[in-house]
Amino acid sequence: MKEYWGKIPGFKVVGYTKEFFSENAHEMIPKFWGEVFEKNESISEYGICIDDIGDNRFYYMIARIYDGGEEQ
Repeated sequence: MKEYWGKIPGFKVVGYTKEFFSENAHEMIPKFWGEVFEKNESISEYGICIDDIGDNRFYYMIARIYDGGEEQ
């Protein structure tokens, strides 16, 4: 896996989102990747932390770049 930190031009994504607790995210997010990969391996391009929603919870999205097509 290639890791990148920096600025890139904006883009749209489509994917699967799930809520996680900070305390166990390091264990649960890899399991989420496994679940998503079994459903749709083509969507597994990016892991995105979306928002801190309070109470040590946040949304995490496994996504790919949205190409304008219809999702299945």
